Amino acid sequence: MTPEEFKCEAIEFVKISDKLKDSWELKSVKNSLQEDVVYVVKRGTKVKCGGRIVAIEFHVIHQVSYQVPVLGLNTFTGDGSSISHEDIWSLLQIEDKSRDFLSVLTQMDHPALFTPLWTLHPCRTADLIEGVRGNKIIGFLSAMGPTVGLHLDLAYGMTNLLE
Repeated sequence: MTPEEFKCEAIEFVKISDKLKDSWELKSVKNSLQEDVVYVVKRGTKVKCGGRIVAIEFHVIHQVSYQVPVLGLNTFTGDGSSISHEDIWSLLQIEDKSRDFLSVLTQMDHPALFTPLWTLHPCRTADLIEGVRGNKIIGFLSAMGPTVGLHLDLAYGMTNLLE
């Protein structure tokens, strides 16, 4: 998926989100080469973690090396501080937690914000989205989002939402 394809898919995804009132936002920032770096973000998700309420901010960004969408998240406590690696690991909804933490979730710099972002490792994403018909961001989030507690409404799969 090229950056241009990602941008088109992101625009389409946010149009559908707007119709569903699902609060995803399209963001664009100029990089040092004055190119648009596009991503989508969803704020306001709250979960219980380690006996406290944690806010999660989801980001879908384009990963240049792998040429795929990547799901990232930032987590914050009520006072605005980040949570520990162990708490983030506990948020993951995967069956086999015996795997190495960094093989599943890794930290990278956000390509537009230049801040740290926890991301699901992109190494197998190309295989995952290869057969997706329609919007690849929707297909990707439908498959990978539940891993971090993000569930898309089934209505995202309705083709008439773009009409």
